[in-house]
Amino acid sequence: MVLALERAGEKGPFVLAGHSFGGLLVANMARRRPDLVHTVVLMDPTPLETIVFGPRLSALTEMRRSAWLGGFMQLFGLNMAIRAEAKARQIPAYAKAMDAARTVLGPEVAAVRAVEFNAAAFFTQASIYSELCPEGVAAVAWDTVVYDRDLGDLPVWLVGPRDDNDSDIALLPEAQQGGDTNAKRMFRFFAATRERYLATSTRSQRVVAPAGSGHNFIYEEADWTIGVMREVITGRRNTQ
Repeated sequence: MVLALERAGEKGPFVLAGHSFGGLLVANMARRRPDLVHTVVLMDPTPLETIVFGPRLSALTEMRRSAWLGGFMQLFGLNMAIRAEAKARQIPAYAKAMDAARTVLGPEVAAVRAVEFNAAAFFTQASIYSELCPEGVAAVAWDTVVYDRDLGDLPVWLVGPRDDNDSDIALLPEAQQGGDTNAKRMFRFFAATRERYLATSTRSQRVVAPAGSGHNFIYEEADWTIGVMREVITGRRNTQ
């Protein structure tokens, strides 16, 4: 990503923002090139500890399977974009965000889809997801995990749901098995590992998403998320 910005002639410092696995990626970019970074915005980022030490999640297996399936479908001329959009639209917040993007960006959405929905992109995703297992992550942990104080004094905003919001965890099949004690343990584990990102910098701050929102707050509370990003970029607090 940094190389792409440099080749495009863009000059830093940049605001790096990422959601979920994207949060882990931008934290790594900031660790490697802090000279190019203005602020790091981590939107409920994924800590790799959840893969090494957490329960084996069937969702990761499904992500790998879907990526392989998508690649083969594209090879045989089957449009995976239609299938993926239909699945995403089952979630109202996703459907609203997709419609808004299409309204604002117009034909540029089609250009992005052309890049995202091709066989090479799907097989690349499958390769990445194949590494998201305890053995794969442990093998590259030193080069991948962002540890305490790794980001020095870079401004880091950790944006995410409230610590007491366990709605997303409750939906996981692994949380629905083993009784209430197991579900509570999973919630405490995921919440604690997320908050550890605050220790990556001496200038970190926690921003709590609106009540009732979960991991996908960027879709559920799009206007609020835009306001947070505006505050990061301009330095002026959103008063709306």
